[in-house]
Amino acid sequence: MVPTFRSGRFSIQVWAGIAYNLKTPLAVLPLAPRKKRPGSGNQWDPAENLTAVRYCNWIINGPLRDAVTAVSAYPDGLSVVEDGSSCHQAAICKQRWAEYNIQTQEHPPASPDLNPIENIWYVFKNLLSKRLPVPKTRHELARAAEEVWNTQITLEHINPVIESMEHRMEQVLTVGGCRFA
Repeated sequence: MVPTFRSGRFSIQVWAGIAYNLKTPLAVLPLAPRKKRPGSGNQWDPAENLTAVRYCNWIINGPLRDAVTAVSAYPDGLSVVEDGSSCHQAAICKQRWAEYNIQTQEHPPASPDLNPIENIWYVFKNLLSKRLPVPKTRHELARAAEEVWNTQITLEHINPVIESMEHRMEQVLTVGGCRFA
């Protein structure tokens, strides 16, 4: 029997952080999905977005601050790498980072080579997509995502990626900032 996938697509947004010998809990963000407008035929209301205030309240004030505290004994400290999302760049977030002494690192646009969690998201999404039975609701997808993150994403996945970062940065500099294979 071959599983059939129907396109009644739904998604969830999640956040997690990694460092050498550390993975934060997976945070499933409680954003409302897009939904069909009642009595409007085929018109949809958009999904909720992750705003800077929500990002501060749900991530910086919680799992990110906890991760920074957990690795405070690292000799070189912790540098947070985030993509260029507008909610990450807002003044309220920069203020919160300063309050919690969170060091951030500039991240060039479209540079997954320099953001170690992108490799982990790739593995995570592959593992999640192979789960059976296929989640039929956002709630089931959230539970499946948490289970994959908690039981199948291990430090054996994370540590080699973190260890490779110095070499990756050297490669980017060697090729003048261009992509490398």
